[in-house]
Amino acid sequence: MALKLYTQDMSPTCRSVYLTAAALGLELELILVDVWKKQQFTESFLKINPTHTIPTLDDNGTIVWDSNAINIYLVAKYGEDDSLYPNDIRIRALINQRLFYNAGVIFNLGKTLILKIARKKPLDKEDFLEIKKIYDTLEKFLESTIWIGCDTVTIADFAVFPCMTLLLIYDPLDPKKYPKLSNRLLTFNYNAHNTMTIKLYTQDMSPTCRSVYLTAAALGLNLELITIDVWKKQQFSESFLKINPTHTIPTLDDDGVIIWDSNAINIYLVSKYGNDDSLYPNNINIQAVINQRLFYNASVIFYFGKTLILKIARGKPLDKQDYLEIKKIYKTLETFLESFTWMGCDTVTIADFAVFPCVINLLSCKYLNSEKCPKLANWIQKMENLPYFYVMEQGMQDLEEFANERLTIKSSL
Repeated sequence: MALKLYTQDMSPTCRSVYLTAAALGLELELILVDVWKKQQFTESFLKINPTHTIPTLDDNGTIVWDSNAINIYLVAKYGEDDSLYPNDIRIRALINQRLFYNAGVIFNLGKTLILKIARKKPLDKEDFLEIKKIYDTLEKFLESTIWIGCDTVTIADFAVFPCMTLLLIYDPLDPKKYPKLSNRLLTFNYNAHNTMTIKLYTQDMSPTCRSVYLTAAALGLNLELITIDVWKKQQFSESFLKINPTHTIPTLDDDGVIIWDSNAINIYLVSKYGNDDSLYPNNINIQAVINQRLFYNASVIFYFGKTLILKIARGKPLDKQDYLEIKKIYKTLETFLESFTWMGCDTVTIADFAVFPCVINLLSCKYLNSEKCPKLANWIQKMENLPYFYVMEQGMQDLEEFANERLTIKSSL
């Protein structure tokens, strides 16, 4: 049974629990709590956690909050040994020191910086001095032990490193001044979303990459995301061409099994890791319809969306014909939804995961008229209500920023 974790990905304390769970091989059911929308103050959440904080763990009715308390609990209950939180009193005392230092100093400073940034206030000299003090302290810690708490990875590392990531955004680490800390960051191999060695070469803004995110999330799989910046031509690097000579993303590496093309990847993941065939049913008739949608998306929606993105990237305005093509696609999808409640049948499938990210790209160029396409508008809303929709958010944000910088979005024609 999956453990429920009330969380928000941006929170470093939540990510520390991801790391612990991943190291233990535990599956987490992530329930997003949007703190910016005050969802932590809802009556239903306050019944679970009256302190209205995330992360909060629900282990079959056992409720634990505070990331450190959660991590200690998970190791104690599910760890095959005590390596992540050793029973040795002296080592544990050192780990506890690090946990409380992180909670009282690093996390609190990070929280202060985030709130300041959210209020659009610039960081001042004192903020940067505080960051440097933390770097100095952590470098000192690493003079005594190889890792933050002892000579092996522990929950002290899982607590400190997520909090460090925010500081690094504002004040990048000087490896000459902080060699030990820099080295630890480079060799910190646990990934917040990696319980197995499934690597995905990706770029968040790509709709085909986001379709794989949706499939993986629906299957409860965790991906190690390796960003390929296509604008910087990284897909043409010698190392990447050895993996994928067609130089396309997404590209999957499942313990040496290399697959490219998002549709091929999604079918593979469902076939290998799905508990059932619901995302790509074995029924020949249903599968035929899903395949129709996949190929329509690949040859029409994705291809056209790619054309628009390249036009926008080159600073060219979209013309009337572009908007008419978008309108045609909307109408076609509306027709699809006259036969089924979802894109390929009456349940969510990889057809939805393929089409939705590509439609989002079109929406960045031209709004949808919900009166003309009510079924499509309703389908979009249903997709956004899926529990794993959060995996789309970063890519959507990147796309929105990209489009807003270069384009005036047209209303429905």
